[in-house]
Amino acid sequence: MTASADTEPALRAQDLRLVPVAVAVWGAALASVLLPAAAVPIAGTGWGLVALGLLVWRRLPVRHRTACGLVVLSCVAVGAVAAHVAAAMPARSAVVEFAVGGGRSIELEVVATSKVERHGAALWFDAEAHRLTRGGQQRSGALPVTVSVPADAVAGARLDLGATVRVAGAAQAGEAGDRAALVVFARGAEVTDGPWGPLDAAATLRDGFVDRASALPAPGSLLLPGLAVGDTRAVTDELDEQMKATSLSHLTAVSGANCALVVGIAFGAAALCGARRGVRIGLAAAALIGFVVLVTPEPSVVRAGTMACIALFALGLGRLGPGVSLLSLAAVGLLLTDPWLATSYGFALSVVATGSLLLVAGPIARGLSRWLPLPLAAALSVPFAAQLACGPVLVLLAPEV
Repeated sequence: MTASADTEPALRAQDLRLVPVAVAVWGAALASVLLPAAAVPIAGTGWGLVALGLLVWRRLPVRHRTACGLVVLSCVAVGAVAAHVAAAMPARSAVVEFAVGGGRSIELEVVATSKVERHGAALWFDAEAHRLTRGGQQRSGALPVTVSVPADAVAGARLDLGATVRVAGAAQAGEAGDRAALVVFARGAEVTDGPWGPLDAAATLRDGFVDRASALPAPGSLLLPGLAVGDTRAVTDELDEQMKATSLSHLTAVSGANCALVVGIAFGAAALCGARRGVRIGLAAAALIGFVVLVTPEPSVVRAGTMACIALFALGLGRLGPGVSLLSLAAVGLLLTDPWLATSYGFALSVVATGSLLLVAGPIARGLSRWLPLPLAAALSVPFAAQLACGPVLVLLAPEV
């Protein structure tokens, strides 16, 4: 008993070692995207500290090398994420100046990277621009943009995730910290190539779901597609304002809650069929992948799916500690790939909610089980732990109660 009690704090300390690395990378990414001029100094400082840390590490006693190694690893990640932003900014700035300057209309060839949402009479979607043309001049290169186009001005094939679209209109620079370098207000759009393969099949399923839901009584029929698969095309402006006024607009966005429901249903169904733990986890992961494709693998969904996979992996190992380490590694990997995630409320909510489920939900469930049946205590501990962790972030997002 004593040995177990003594080993638990050491184990938990080891499991939490990568958390400071994730925090350091997050801070560096946030500073770099909000203040691009600081990206080069941050990168230089990070790599300079790496060199210094390696020199110090060689002279340290063995017992102190682990802590020094973590500091060096943090500096490597900080230098890498800041260098990513510093390397991307000159090209982004040049293309933005080309698109915005001159006062002329621009033409773009883009590939949609998100589902299409309707706001009023306009359709909005994120895309990656590969070719920009203005007044006979042309620029090529991948550039993240956000496109707005009148709903009645779209021609050609299906406009959805994966479609190739030609748009023409005016552009303005994105705000500091936004992943989209340009916001394009298009007069019209021509879809030259629709979504391919699985993306087209998923779009067909979503359209069918929206059509079936529209036959149900309103206003529930307007919310159902958003609640189920994040498709808000049927939500009217009036209903959208009501949802925002009651702080319920997040319910129509696909998040970790949707992923948890899909994973839980698949896992529970496999358990009822008598499947072993490995089979249950495999089926739940397959269901999660299919759901991500169905609701479109845009950044917010990929983040939620990544966190759900981490929770599944921790469940498969039967230990929470590795889950915390994997959560930290996932956050670092996502930020290194896309530093602009640092400003995303969705990313922050996904990370802190998953961390709270791994670290806090268990103790809360054990505490509540003194007065409640264990299944009920476990069910209540999950939303309670998530709300405790997400509360401070939600206050920044929507300060009204």
